[in-house]
Amino acid sequence: MDEDFRPGPERERMASYKSKLGLPEPAQIYLPRAALSGSHPRFMFPGLPLSQLKQRVRDPAYANYARDLFAQATRFAGTAPPESVDLDREDPLRGYGNQLPWMALAYLVEDNPARKKIYLAGAVNWMDAMSTWGLPKQDLALSHWMLGLGTAYDWLYDALPADTKTRTRRHLIAMARYLRSPANTSARQWRAQQFLANHNWFNYAALALSAAVLWGDTGSPLALNEQKTWMDEAMQDFWLVRKTMGTDGAPVEGYFYYSYGAQAYSTFATIAGQLTESSVPFDEGDAIERQSTRLYALLPGDAGFFAYGDSYARSYLGSHFYRRIASRFRDDKAQLLAAVMESNVKRSADLKPGSERRDWRNLFWYDATVPEAKRSDLELGYDWPDLGIYSVRSSWTDSNPNFLGFKCGPAAGKTATALWGTKLISGHTHPDAGNFVFYRGPQAVIPEAGYARSKLTSNHNLIVVEGRGTQGGQHVGQLGEGARWFSSDIQKSRPQATLLATEKTPSHTSYLCDLGGLYLLKDERYTGGQYFTRYRRSLTYLPSGALVLVDQIETPLPRTFHFRLLTAARDLSNIGRQFNFTLEGVPAHVVDFSTQTWSRTTAPEMLPVYGNPERDAFRNVVTLTAPNQTRAIFAVVLGVNGSEKGIVVEADEREITIRDSAGKTIRPEWSPVPLKEKYGSL
Repeated sequence: MDEDFRPGPERERMASYKSKLGLPEPAQIYLPRAALSGSHPRFMFPGLPLSQLKQRVRDPAYANYARDLFAQATRFAGTAPPESVDLDREDPLRGYGNQLPWMALAYLVEDNPARKKIYLAGAVNWMDAMSTWGLPKQDLALSHWMLGLGTAYDWLYDALPADTKTRTRRHLIAMARYLRSPANTSARQWRAQQFLANHNWFNYAALALSAAVLWGDTGSPLALNEQKTWMDEAMQDFWLVRKTMGTDGAPVEGYFYYSYGAQAYSTFATIAGQLTESSVPFDEGDAIERQSTRLYALLPGDAGFFAYGDSYARSYLGSHFYRRIASRFRDDKAQLLAAVMESNVKRSADLKPGSERRDWRNLFWYDATVPEAKRSDLELGYDWPDLGIYSVRSSWTDSNPNFLGFKCGPAAGKTATALWGTKLISGHTHPDAGNFVFYRGPQAVIPEAGYARSKLTSNHNLIVVEGRGTQGGQHVGQLGEGARWFSSDIQKSRPQATLLATEKTPSHTSYLCDLGGLYLLKDERYTGGQYFTRYRRSLTYLPSGALVLVDQIETPLPRTFHFRLLTAARDLSNIGRQFNFTLEGVPAHVVDFSTQTWSRTTAPEMLPVYGNPERDAFRNVVTLTAPNQTRAIFAVVLGVNGSEKGIVVEADEREITIRDSAGKTIRPEWSPVPLKEKYGSL
């Protein structure tokens, strides 16, 4: 068997990583420990003996986790596998893989012989079924099966019937080979510079786990050193992952998808840490140790997390990952974060495996001696400068505080962009630089966009431009939009979204963002047929619950600009310069302070997103339109429950002046956009 299965382009890519990035040879990244070829179980147990796990099951501090473990294992063991499955689907196939560790772990820590028999029989039934159904065609389903079957094979090794062990072993080998096969287009796409994508992490974690549980096995149909090849590839991939990860702990794919991908990342990091001597700190460093900063993205009323890209706000899954961060670094913020996530997941009888409030991993990772941080001690604002997301709130203790989340930075973050240019990106990203969300208490005033079927700037609170020529009939937004998956490849080397200034005082927080290099407009009237805009955005947050938003956009030839605010309002009316609506009985307003008089409209829209249309897709949109202009300045105040009263805004191309309700004058930074990239073409 060819140890390097990669076709020509992929081999060339790996060679370029070695020359340009210093990608080490596998032997420079890791060396096997004796435990890697030792007795089973070997995965996850070298650092926590089985005897200690059994003690934890009886420890009152772990009572909730133990109760969930046995309840879920009993449910899964009592469910018969279907006779056949659709191998072209992701779900429910992923769940079938996820449920195996529950039964295997319950078997190991249970002392009652009758209960042990139930868990083992259930696991064997599912392992036999999964080993005979065939190979899942989708890479995530395939990875979940490899992780589930590999874990059960390792943990139950001494108890499995010989025929089950043989079938499972052969299927693990077949799945690992298929995952690596050039014919597997589903998995192949995640090998090409997709180092921040959850798919990549699952694929290579599954490969590493399969290698770990079969390490030292030399029987047919394994080729010589085949498992080492799998582990080598996983180690080199995660070396590139660590090289690419930002330094601020903010996830490119958003917190929902990071919670998912972190399951795979932590599985790989555990294997690397427990079963190998590694030169790479897979389990430490800023990218890992700052994961608890997710706490600052928590919405008021614990209503979810600041969401961007395809991620949803109401996402509490993955608390076990933060239990791990808390125990490893004695991080009280991570401990509080995990507790918040666990307490807010709604329980139901039909939970999918893996979506439970308390994951089986908590028996390994929860440390009751780590205290929870006090909310009253937390900062009101936090910046993630690598990815370019920012949050600020009025309070951590009030009953109805307000919250602003803002995004201004390169789509993949500064670290990844410096390393890869614009070639690396996650499809779950949106063309949404400059977008924001705003909450009053748990109620979204300006909500997230959701998981978009088509990635469009018009799904966000940004300016879009009426197209001409080949863009005619479109509302043109930022580069990379228009398809199911976001792509920054066409951005070439143009400027990314850049935070030009920020100011934080007790009375206000302001941001100034340059967005011009992201808008490329076709125009047959212009030499070269296309040009970039100048576009700067100022956002000033007042703790009273008001936002002042000023946008200036400029083009060399007249265009029509649409400034859009996508509200969560069910009722929305326009009277003069004011838009009125209510949220849960609380009045809210958008007041237009633009010095030029623009047309104002309101209209309900259904965004092209997955999910429940009325819940996830409906928006009432405020639009200010500047027709046939070369320069437009839009200035609005968004206020909730009267917070906009008394605020006056004046804005021109030189200065923004805000007088708040107390009569205090604020002049946020309004620096000119750098002229070097004023107008240009690809």
